[in-house]
Amino acid sequence: MSPIKPQTVLDAEEIVKECLKLLEQKNIDYGDSWRRYGANGAFIRLSDKFFRLEHLYWNKKEPVVDTEKLEDTARDLINYAILFLVALQGK
Repeated sequence: MSPIKPQTVLDAEEIVKECLKLLEQKNIDYGDSWRRYGANGAFIRLSDKFFRLEHLYWNKKEPVVDTEKLEDTARDLINYAILFLVALQGK
């Protein structure tokens, strides 16, 4: 019998599922364009998303781009971290 997962793990699993769905959808639109520059490209996009998240969060600003809320940027950050790992592993 497996142990009961804490609520934090269950919440995290749900977020990861949402992120992977978004990654799949965006990959349909963008293709594997991120691979053109490999880990460097993924790292740059990861940095962009981090700085946007940091700027909006710490300055308590609402995004001007109303289709990209703070949560959307966080999901993109997670997905670029995944792509960075994929590139580092040479996949």
